[in-house]
Amino acid sequence: MKVGLAGFGNVGRDLAKRLNAGVIPEMQLVAVTARDLGKARAAAAAMQPQPQVVSMSELTDRCDVIVECATADSFAEIARAVMEAGKILICVSAGGVPSCPDLVELARRHGGRVRVASGAMPGLDIIRCAAEGTIRRIHLKSRIKPSSMAHEPYVLERGHDFEKRPPIEPIKIFGVFRESSG
Repeated sequence: MKVGLAGFGNVGRDLAKRLNAGVIPEMQLVAVTARDLGKARAAAAAMQPQPQVVSMSELTDRCDVIVECATADSFAEIARAVMEAGKILICVSAGGVPSCPDLVELARRHGGRVRVASGAMPGLDIIRCAAEGTIRRIHLKSRIKPSSMAHEPYVLERGHDFEKRPPIEPIKIFGVFRESSG
C-alpha cells in the first residue's frame, strides 16, 4: 500500500522514519507534502530512502492512503483533497475534523474513507475509557514538544510564539476541569 504524508513537521517526520524502517511492512512511504515545500525537501533529504516532496494534488494521485499530520487549520483543505480523490484519509489532527462539516458527504460522493487515528489527541483514549466506567474524576497531564504546536492559532492567540521563544519551563496551554455529576 502506498502511503503519503500531508504535513511534515515533527509528527510527519517521525512517522516517515518509522515507515522507512519497515514497522508496517505492507506500507511504503511514497511522498510527502507540507505548507512549506522547501523545508519539507530539506527534511526529506536527510532520510533514507528519501520520500518525494510533492504538491497536495500529486500526493493524492500517487498514494492509496494519506495520513494527515498537519495542523487543525490545514485539516479541511487536506481532507477535501483526499476525499475528492476517493482515497483513504487517516486523521491525526482530530481537532480539525469540525472544520470540514461536509467530510462525510464528500466521502460518500467520491468513495473516500476516513479514519481518526486512535490517540490523535494525547490522552483522549484514556478519558474515553474512564467516561465509560465509574471513574468520576481524572487529572491528565500531557507534554508535547513546543514546536509541534508552534503554528496552532489557539497557541498564537494566547501570545505564545514557540519559534521565537521556546519555553524553558513547561507551560499550561489547555486546561479543562469538569466533574461528573453521575
